[in-house]
Amino acid sequence: MRRILVKHIMRKNVFVFSKDASIKDVLDAMIENNIGSVVILDKNEKVIGIVTERDLVTKVLTKGLELDIPIKEIMSSPVITIPPNEKVEKAAEIMTENKIKKLPVVENNKLLGIITLTDIVASGVKLEEEVLKELSNWFPVRKPSKVAG
Repeated sequence: MRRILVKHIMRKNVFVFSKDASIKDVLDAMIENNIGSVVILDKNEKVIGIVTERDLVTKVLTKGLELDIPIKEIMSSPVITIPPNEKVEKAAEIMTENKIKKLPVVENNKLLGIITLTDIVASGVKLEEEVLKELSNWFPVRKPSKVAG
């Protein structure tokens, strides 16, 4: 069986912003491009943060923050990353352990791409029973409720 590495299924097109971009700029880009996250880079293009849909909901909407403040105020940091030559199963383990759905792919402090839980599931990689169980606890499948009518 062929060993599938992160670099085989990662997305290379990653939206990036500087830490001084406004929340509104980031939000507009996410909506316009139908993406679930952006990566925040410093002046040397080193990954210093990530902003996900969850960050926007939990840190902006629920707290009523103004959209003109810098994204650095709400970005998740430090960022958990993974190298491109790591096995996809390892990415799934990291996501499970840290309860995250997105991992920037970094090598020599350079952003190469991003891998998401959706990418892993779509890849068809066989995950260990323990990882699958943890993922199912974290992302429970809801059975549709019956609707009268």
